[in-house]
Amino acid sequence: MTERQPFIGERAYREADAHLFFGRSVETRQARALWLEHRMVVMHGPEASGKTSLLHAGVLPSLDASAANLLPVGRVGPGSRLGPGQPVASPVDTLIRSWTRDGQSRPRAGMTIQDFLAERRAVGDQGKSRPLLAAIDQFEECLAPAIGRSDQDRLIGELFAALDAIPELHVLLVIRQDVIPVLARQRMFTDMKSRYFPLLPFESAIAAVALEKAASISGISLASGVTDQLIRDLSTVTFQDLAGNTATISRNQVEPLQLQITGQSLWASLPATAQVITGEQLQSWGGADGALIAFYDSAVKDAAAEFGIEGSRLHDWIRRTFVTELGTRESVRDTQVAITGIIAEAADYLVGRRVLSTEYRDEILWYQLSHDRLAYVVLAANSNSKQTQGPGASGHEEPSTAHGMRAMAKAALKKGNLPAARQHAAQAIARYQAEDDWRGIADTRLVEADIARAAGDLLSAEQHLRSALSVFLMLEDGYSAVRVLTALADLRYLVGDYAAAADLNRQAVERMPGDVTALTGLGYAQWQAGSPADAEATFGQVLRRESDAAMALVGRAQIRADLGRYDSALSDLDRALQSPLGRDIEADARSARALALAGLGRVAEARSELTASFQIDPDRPRSRLRAGRIAAILGERNEMRAEIERALSGRRPSLSSVERDSANRLLDSLR
Repeated sequence: MTERQPFIGERAYREADAHLFFGRSVETRQARALWLEHRMVVMHGPEASGKTSLLHAGVLPSLDASAANLLPVGRVGPGSRLGPGQPVASPVDTLIRSWTRDGQSRPRAGMTIQDFLAERRAVGDQGKSRPLLAAIDQFEECLAPAIGRSDQDRLIGELFAALDAIPELHVLLVIRQDVIPVLARQRMFTDMKSRYFPLLPFESAIAAVALEKAASISGISLASGVTDQLIRDLSTVTFQDLAGNTATISRNQVEPLQLQITGQSLWASLPATAQVITGEQLQSWGGADGALIAFYDSAVKDAAAEFGIEGSRLHDWIRRTFVTELGTRESVRDTQVAITGIIAEAADYLVGRRVLSTEYRDEILWYQLSHDRLAYVVLAANSNSKQTQGPGASGHEEPSTAHGMRAMAKAALKKGNLPAARQHAAQAIARYQAEDDWRGIADTRLVEADIARAAGDLLSAEQHLRSALSVFLMLEDGYSAVRVLTALADLRYLVGDYAAAADLNRQAVERMPGDVTALTGLGYAQWQAGSPADAEATFGQVLRRESDAAMALVGRAQIRADLGRYDSALSDLDRALQSPLGRDIEADARSARALALAGLGRVAEARSELTASFQIDPDRPRSRLRAGRIAAILGERNEMRAEIERALSGRRPSLSSVERDSANRLLDSLR
């Protein structure tokens, strides 16, 4: 088997990439042996050192599936995929959900880690005594600022309670090394005699072996001296101060990420007919620094497009913030980054693109360039950028990557330029397909769904969402799958298919019990499908988890108002209206409050509230139906008929069949 491009670039290896994973055979054997022998193993290393790759493409493929009960790789946080305003699930719930991706079991509300693993042991063992292997990747996610100390303590306490109760359980934590001091303060890690396994950069000789194996699998040979020349280039770091003075340091190590980036760049530069890489080709290619400058430039262009920042401004900010006068890396506290506004969002994006990294020191989060070498890269890239742009250049550049094209599609959608948005999204899809980047494809399908929805093409929007869902399920990304299921449910709700909307939200809740978005959507679908009692119970579930969830309060209040339970409806609405609400939801809340007030005899307040609802949307059918019900309470028969007929003829959006039946019964009462 040959792979013309044997390097995968900046992303982590997956199990499917195991045949391309070179240079870590010793670490694979060591990590596997430690995991099978010890109850708690902590594999740690710097950010982007290849920990996730070693787990997925090294350790997992090396295990004998018949000799162990292996869980899917666990996660304790949603990482960067948490949407704005989305509630953060507890790390315990998130971990248990991530362990159920293979479909062998389902989590239940209130389930502990010990409960789940005890059941999973029974499912997997089938009478045999086999180790139960549980790996948790990126364990540092449980220390994110959005996750409270009580949730962190609960996670670690439940994990060790499971270890005490289940002798077959072996846990492998994969974590950034800067978080080790935080773990060390947890007495349980000391009591359990946890074993620590550091993952270090490649030694130069090992990097050379990895390079030659990659060349071999691609069917390309390396001329004499090329391997040594490239490894020497990768292990040499140049520093340049602001006066232009340079110094170099040679180290007997190579960073795995830099080997991937430079290797991918070198192979991409070769002609299709190339059979051998010569010293002359290596020299004309531009070297490791040239590849890293291109990598850095690409990430900055994409970030600039994503956040609407001039490229030159972002380049300058990175140089001023993260490079010292001596040409070395500067570390900056998160509070200093935050004051730069939108650029702070770009900084987090650049962490994901491996340009920047973060680390905790004394529980304070610091940002810095991801490697010493990048200080020189930033200075060189800034110099090239200024020479290319010249005076008066705008700094806006057409992105050259799939990420950048997706960012351009989102920017065009935001401006309302739907044809340009479609074009950029299609270009992004094509590039992601060429790179075999399935997550990128799925994320761009979500953008295409937003574009189609903005154009009113709900059928195409649903097709794009279902395409994204199939990919997220293939990638075993349960969090993203749930978000897509709720988006599909929202589309079905919009077209009045409430049964389908309820079913899709139930699927989301099955995958993520207690998810507020899915439960709230389920409640609204149940209500409009004609099951107000079920809907009220579902909204109650939401409010037991989040007592001030405004959408659930409005939904429950509307049911109560329609059923004549005016006092409790008014209580919910008064709480909900203290929060910002969308235009349609506020109109519904105001009209429901008007109905409740009228039912309680507070007529002047009811009329005022109804006027407020009509000011938001004078033609909303639900508001007109409630105006008819208020008129009925007040004995105003002509007004009642006019309002109900107006509600029945409305189309923005039209009444549900349940609401239409209610309206027709009111009209019948006039005959």
